[in-house]
Amino acid sequence: MLREFVLSLIDRIDRFVKSPDPVESPDLDISWVRVPGGTFDMGDGDGRTNEKPVHRVKLKDFVISKYAVTNAQYAEFLNKYGSHKVKNGEYAGEVMIKEYEWGVNKTDQGWQVQSGYENHPVIEVTWYGAHELCRFYGLRLPSEAEWEYAASYKKDGGKHKYSGTSDDSKLGEYAWYSKNSRYRTHPVGDLKPNDLGLYDMSGNVWEWCQDR
Repeated sequence: MLREFVLSLIDRIDRFVKSPDPVESPDLDISWVRVPGGTFDMGDGDGRTNEKPVHRVKLKDFVISKYAVTNAQYAEFLNKYGSHKVKNGEYAGEVMIKEYEWGVNKTDQGWQVQSGYENHPVIEVTWYGAHELCRFYGLRLPSEAEWEYAASYKKDGGKHKYSGTSDDSKLGEYAWYSKNSRYRTHPVGDLKPNDLGLYDMSGNVWEWCQDR
C-alpha cells in the first residue's frame, strides 16, 4: 500500500471527510477538496499481509480536507471540548492526545501549542482523539479506501507510487520523509500537492482512518 513506501514521522492525525459539498466550516477553519468517485485497485501485493490481496474498490464522490489538522486547530478543539479524554458515548474515558514538545501541551490557561509549531500537523493523537474531534464538528474520518484512493490519485488514470509522484528522485518535492525531514514535523502545505491538490498525504505524519 502507498503508506509502505514513505517513512512517516511521529504518530497519526486525522484528516476530515465531509459530504456532500466542500464548504468552509464555521467552527473550524478547514479547506475542502472534492474527490471524484471511481474504481481503483486497493492494496499492495508486495506489501504487508493486511494489504493483500489487491482488490478492486468502487467509491462515490466525497470531499476531504486539503491539509492535515494542525496543532493550533487541535488545541482550539480541546479548549472548546474541555477535556483530553472522550467525555461520553462508546469510547468514554479514552485518552485523545498526549502532550509533546512539538505539539500541544496543558497549561494553567488551557491547551496551548509549543511556540513555532502552530501550523505543524498535530501529533500524539490517538484514534479516539481523531474520531472525537470529527464527531464534535459533525464530520468523520475517511475510510481506508477513501484515504488510499485520494492519496494515490493520478489524474490520467492509475495510481501514483507516492502521493503526487511515482518518481523516487522527486519524492522530496512532495513529502517530508527520512532523507529530508531531519526526523521532525514540518508546517502543513509547504511542499507540492498531489494531483487532487491535497498536501502531505505522503510523509510528515501518519494519518488515522475510520476503519482502524
